[in-house]
Amino acid sequence: EHGDMKVGLICLNCGRIAPTLDIYWNYVFECTEDKSIIHLVCPDCKHFGCIENITYMVVEKHEQPKLEKA
Repeated sequence: EHGDMKVGLICLNCGRIAPTLDIYWNYVFECTEDKSIIHLVCPDCKHFGCIENITYMVVEKHEQPKLEKA
């Protein structure tokens, strides 16, 4: 079965996948003389600069009925 397609973020360092609107992603501001850059920081491994946008599928897990022994 197929599930819903969602847009999210993945940390290429630790593999954390989260929805784009996940409030736990932190920001780091890098300011230079000519520009300012905002980096996302992974809340699990604290790396920045390794966050990518992805599209992923959410699949609901269906449990198989248990067979009873006779």
